[in-house]
Amino acid sequence: MMKMKTKAVLIVIVALIGIGIFAPIVSAETAEEWNNKGIGFAMSGEYEKAIGCFDKVIELDPNSTYAYNNRGNAYENLKQYKRAIDDYNKTIELDPNSANAYNNRELALSKLKEQEGEP
Repeated sequence: MMKMKTKAVLIVIVALIGIGIFAPIVSAETAEEWNNKGIGFAMSGEYEKAIGCFDKVIELDPNSTYAYNNRGNAYENLKQYKRAIDDYNKTIELDPNSANAYNNRELALSKLKEQEGEP
């Protein structure tokens, strides 16, 4: 009986130590790290994965202009122009001086018009 109690206590201790060691590693990812992952996925053409990373950045930092702009770029590459435009608009709302976001939005608007058959 004592052996079983000792084993159970040891298992609990090992589990708690494991949680204590690995929990900080799992939660250590910052918005910047997620953004960098997203950029990597986008550069390799994995736009859906990139969007997931940029979603995580926005969850961690809702005022991240670079996350909205980067996610807009990923949506644009997937030809989801309305979503891209929404993200560029959010970037501009957060940073009215973002020339990059204005430029990206104009390009996406042009592509959307072309997609919808407008001149």
